[in-house]
Amino acid sequence: MSVIDIARKYKDSPYLFGANGSNPGEKMDCSRFVQNVMREMGVSISRSTHTQKNEGQSISYNAMQPGDCIYYNGHVVMFIGNGSIIHASSTAGKVVEQGIYDTTNIITIRRFLQGINGGGGGGSIGGINVSSITDLDLYNSLHEDLQRVFNGNIGALRKHLYNYGLKEGRIYSYVFDPRFYSNKYTDIKNAFGDDFRAVSNHYIEYGINEGRQGSIIFDVSFYKNTFPDLQRAFGGDNKKYVSHFLQYGIHEGRKASNEFDPLFYKNNYVDLQKAFGNNMKSYYQHYIQYGRNEGRQAHN
Repeated sequence: MSVIDIARKYKDSPYLFGANGSNPGEKMDCSRFVQNVMREMGVSISRSTHTQKNEGQSISYNAMQPGDCIYYNGHVVMFIGNGSIIHASSTAGKVVEQGIYDTTNIITIRRFLQGINGGGGGGSIGGINVSSITDLDLYNSLHEDLQRVFNGNIGALRKHLYNYGLKEGRIYSYVFDPRFYSNKYTDIKNAFGDDFRAVSNHYIEYGINEGRQGSIIFDVSFYKNTFPDLQRAFGGDNKKYVSHFLQYGIHEGRKASNEFDPLFYKNNYVDLQKAFGNNMKSYYQHYIQYGRNEGRQAHN
């Protein structure tokens, strides 16, 4: 799961100041909510806003990425991208998702999640880094050895990815496949060879902005040019198209490359319809994990 997916599990959990609920649906306050999400991401932080605001790495407003936490006087909210936050709100009486409502009274913004180099936010480019494009459910599902060793432990999977998976060239994201990227672009292959950590770095630091295709199912240039509503919203900012696909497009079943049409794939295979119904994200995962190797047709 991404940090956004984990945070959204807690939506509608009741708010109560000082409450220490640890699971979705239990009572909690704003700092406990943040602590719970970070715990599921394998990161340990303290309990209160007073101490949390001094932990992690200080981040500027314009450099925020999903999972970064905005601290006000006695309150904390979590940024989830595209101008949105999620937090345990005393006003709403529950955990809610909404637009950022206050930019003038921010005390600090903290980053608790690792970046590509294992630090506070290495590999970041204006809101996109390895952490923000990673889907640990996908990473777990694609690699049976990790399932046996870690049994779905999110924190352990995350550490494995940063310590080993990146350099091994394992797939960890719907928008990026390091081996696909390296094989597609001769200049990347010539420059980095089998240094897949460097290949990942290139995509994040340069490839997205250059409009390069990152995986069999995601081509940022194709995605940008296909949907006029996204063009009106994001203009030429390629990073925002990546964020939109991961947060919304993949669930809406938007086509993001010439090679894969999720609606065609769904409608063409009754067995997949029976297995996944209208859970569009599952069709992308199936194609990556099984369909491509099975030779299934994925587009007209």
